[in-house]
Amino acid sequence: MYPAYHKIKAAKQLCYPSDVNVTETFAEIKLQSLMDHTIMRLCKVQDVLKSTRDLRTLDIIVKWDCDGTGRSRYKQKFSSENYSDESLFSISMVPFQIYSVNDQKIKKIVW
Repeated sequence: MYPAYHKIKAAKQLCYPSDVNVTETFAEIKLQSLMDHTIMRLCKVQDVLKSTRDLRTLDIIVKWDCDGTGRSRYKQKFSSENYSDESLFSISMVPFQIYSVNDQKIKKIVW
């Protein structure tokens, strides 16, 4: 009825982009790696690749935002007393649309 745990774990690993660097105090990823991974996952999950075989390029429209806080304490325990979680800064990216423009300048929305 339910898939085996090792299959779930393997599928979950496909959801993470490569080039992710995570430590106790920060996480970072190269923007190009994140964009490439996001587009590929959307195309696979939404079964978009079948409709893109004749397209040469794909463009994506995204929204991004930054948020920071300097007053909250989240009571996260760190291995060193030199670290604190009272100042956080995050950047998020949300895809809106993937499209292509053909030689006749006609825009085809893929996702």
